[in-house]
Amino acid sequence: MKIKIDGHNVYGIYEYGIDVPLNNCPFCGSDQMQVENTGTANYWVECSLCTAQGAVVAADDEEEIIDALSMIIIHTEVFNEAIRLWNARS
Repeated sequence: MKIKIDGHNVYGIYEYGIDVPLNNCPFCGSDQMQVENTGTANYWVECSLCTAQGAVVAADDEEEIIDALSMIIIHTEVFNEAIRLWNARS
């Protein structure tokens, strides 16, 4: 996962071959998945072909962000949970 920090926002970018593999879309079979987010610690997997979406995973303790390191840890955990839920679904 590549973390980008833009001002006070952090977001993760899925990198094929580095992050946990994403299963194909259970609806259309596409392998063109991406992990989306809102600039906050909310992530979901979305199919680029049919736009099917996995569950939105939100940080329970986003208010616990006190510095850049804690922000990265929380975003990484939520990012990986969104992938885990998508893969469990398909």
